[in-house]
Amino acid sequence: MDLEEYKAEIEKRRRMAELYRKLEGLSKGKLSEEEEQVIKARTETITKLIELGRDDLAELYIEKLLETWVKTFLTS
Repeated sequence: MDLEEYKAEIEKRRRMAELYRKLEGLSKGKLSEEEEQVIKARTETITKLIELGRDDLAELYIEKLLETWVKTFLTS
């Protein structure tokens, strides 16, 4: 393994550890203010869509969020 591959592997592990920390924080209710704001904004968007009777769009929005999070997790 050359130096660049080693650096890439270290960065990959660092990102995975950071994602794990965020997921663990989410499950334990320990998130940073920024993370809480992002989740709150997403939740408000979903709630507004449901209130407008657009359950279909709310479901699609949730699916897209999950796809994004899974892609982020898998590529980290």
